[in-house]
Amino acid sequence: MSKYSEWLNKNLGKKIDFDGNYGAQCFDWFNRYAVDLFGVPKTLLFAHSYAYQLYTNFNMGEYFTKIANTPDFVPQVGDVCIWDKSLNGYAGHVAIATGEGNVSTFWVTEQNTDGTATKPSAKVKRNYTHFLGVLRPKDQNVFKNASTTSKLKTKPAIGTILVPDTYVLTADKVNLRSGAGTNYKAIKTLAKGTSVYISEFKYVGTQTWGKINGGWICVNNNSVFYIRVYGTVQGDGVNVRKTAGGKVCGSIKKGVKLLLTKECNGWSYSQEAGGWISNEYLR
Repeated sequence: MSKYSEWLNKNLGKKIDFDGNYGAQCFDWFNRYAVDLFGVPKTLLFAHSYAYQLYTNFNMGEYFTKIANTPDFVPQVGDVCIWDKSLNGYAGHVAIATGEGNVSTFWVTEQNTDGTATKPSAKVKRNYTHFLGVLRPKDQNVFKNASTTSKLKTKPAIGTILVPDTYVLTADKVNLRSGAGTNYKAIKTLAKGTSVYISEFKYVGTQTWGKINGGWICVNNNSVFYIRVYGTVQGDGVNVRKTAGGKVCGSIKKGVKLLLTKECNGWSYSQEAGGWISNEYLR
C-alpha cells in the first residue's frame, strides 16, 4: 500500500481542523495532506488566507508544480485541485484528486462541501466550473501502488446512487466482516436476496464497503456491484443512451425510481429505462 493510500485510509471520514479555527475547512484538509506527506512548513501554508490563493499566490515551488486547467486536462491522483474565488464569492476551494474522472467531471476528497465546516471529510464528484488548476506534488513516490489512479475509470459512485438505505444482496454469498476490508475476520455469510440497511460507505482500495448491523460487507469492486441499487431521476426528459455516453435511444421522466445494475465512467445502466443514464441526473 502506498503512503498516500495509508494517509487516506487514516484520515478520510474524519473532521480535520488543522489550525483550530473555524471548524473543518477545505484548507485544513489540504494542510494536513501537505504536512503529513510532503513536510511543507506551516509558515508557507499559513501565508494564505483563502484557498484560491494557493494557486494565485503560489509559494510552494519546492514541493509542488503549478499546472493550469485546460480543456483536455484531467487531474491525476494526489493533485491539489483549486477553484477560484468566483466559485463561492470569496474563498474558492481546495481538494485532493483521487485520479478518477474525465474532461467533464472528476472525483476528489475534501472537507466543507456544504459550507458548514461541520462534516467529516468525504469523497465528492466535482466539475471544472471556476477551476484554476492543480498543484502537483514533486514527490510522486508517495503514490506508488496507490489504490486509485487516473487509469482506473470505472469506480463506484458514492454521493450519487450509494446513500444510507436498505439494499438487497445480489451476490450468491457475501461475507460479513468485523471491519471494512478483506483483511478483517469473516463473522458469517449472508445469502443472496438478504435485505440489509447500510448506514455508512467506505472506500478501501478498488472496493466500496458498507456498514450494516453487526459488521461490514463489500458492496462493490470497481464497477461490479454485490447489492441492488436504485436511483431517482432528477431532471425532466433525461436522455437514455445505448451505451455509456453513447447514442440517445430514449428519455425518462423526473422522479422515476430505477434499478441500476451496472456502472461505467459516471453512467449507470437500467434495464427498466432501456439503457444508460448519466449519474449527474440520479440521486
